[in-house]
Amino acid sequence: MTTHHSITVTTKTWLTMVSGLALCASGFAYAEPQTQGENTFGIEEIMVTARKRTERLQDAPVSVTAITSVDMANRSLADISSIADFTPNLEFSSSAPIGGAGNAAIVFMRGIGQTDLIITTDPGVGMFLDGVYIGRSVGGVFDIMDFERVEVLRGPQGTLFGKNTIGGAISITSTKPSNDFNGRAQVTLGSRDRIDVNGMLNIPIIDEKLMVRAAVANTDQDGYAERVSDGKLLGDRNSTSGRGMLRWLPNDNLEVLLSADGFRQRTDGPAISLGYANPAAQIASLYNAFVAPQYGTQFDERWITADPLKNYGTGPAFSDTDVWGVAATVTWDLQDASIKSITSYRDMKSAFGRDADGSPMPYIETIDRMGQDQFSQELQFSGVAFNDRLNWLWGVYYFQENAWNDTNVNLAVGLFDALESLPGPLFPGGPGGMGNPINVSLDLQMFNTLNVKNKSYATFAQ
Repeated sequence: MTTHHSITVTTKTWLTMVSGLALCASGFAYAEPQTQGENTFGIEEIMVTARKRTERLQDAPVSVTAITSVDMANRSLADISSIADFTPNLEFSSSAPIGGAGNAAIVFMRGIGQTDLIITTDPGVGMFLDGVYIGRSVGGVFDIMDFERVEVLRGPQGTLFGKNTIGGAISITSTKPSNDFNGRAQVTLGSRDRIDVNGMLNIPIIDEKLMVRAAVANTDQDGYAERVSDGKLLGDRNSTSGRGMLRWLPNDNLEVLLSADGFRQRTDGPAISLGYANPAAQIASLYNAFVAPQYGTQFDERWITADPLKNYGTGPAFSDTDVWGVAATVTWDLQDASIKSITSYRDMKSAFGRDADGSPMPYIETIDRMGQDQFSQELQFSGVAFNDRLNWLWGVYYFQENAWNDTNVNLAVGLFDALESLPGPLFPGGPGGMGNPINVSLDLQMFNTLNVKNKSYATFAQ
């Protein structure tokens, strides 16, 4: 855990500023002051939308943990994956052990999840931003930036949240623009040259009718695992995020929200080190006999470092991600019913590489490039009946995505050429010798291209 100092400047009105210096502890929580200058401590009433209607957390008959903006500020969270530190039954990592992406929502809820980032697999826990489903794991770790709350729903949520929520769902709600002119700026300093900067500005344009809110965040921190060969510090953080929202209230019964968000990350990749090596394995032994000598060494246990935060890798180590999205949410409140429309489009591009062998030789290396765009449309009809004894909800949903994934896998690079150069087979029926078909089975340099087109239709009711 990083111990850091937080310097916060908050503007409650345009002309009044309050600044402070504090050491933040993860277990400290309080209710947000109701008025400027008044410190009120107590239990805050939390409203959630776990059942796609606004209700008190105490009244929601589902297993849900709600993390408010105050909770996130008190714990100085940098990105959404940090909520796992204080949420029961939740594991949330920003990188997968079998991939090289530094921004991938690897989520497990009650032991159910998915670690494979390939685009032909879907996550086991759904991620939602302002009601919009995030179709891919890569690019799903959002910086903490002006969120009103994060709801963690445990257990299958297929009835109301749809596919890929067999383990649960994580629903993120942004803070809506308000009729107050205010802003906030915060700088966080910490170990490993950490400098996080974020800010928010809320501007009413037409009183009680039209208002806008914008937030930005930049995180920068050196890594904690060193590559001895080139001094790269893996596990670093370097990202910039932005979000803007326009709120229009043409009358008392109609609300229109237009939002846009973007995220850009450039890092040296997640921390990785070699934990086990078996030089007696078939491919490893052939590689050590015919390829490794040109490097003056062998692939074996010598590359397992005593310090797990060091490795001897020389291959690719990077993780770049660009994500953006736009959404329009229209809510029309009738006397005993409500109609909501959520329309969205999102785009993701990512490239990442890793040196999985942790040695100076090109024994196991992967490079992935992927992209995805998605469009979704949801209509919700809800209301009450029989003197408020019946709460009903019915909806229809459409989702479409196009995705691609190019993967370079380099395993035992040079082994095929070495076997082809031999005068004959190593033993009867074995590899070796020009044109030997067995050599082909040991040509383990692969390039895979995947293209996916998905269309989903659904109707749901409760």
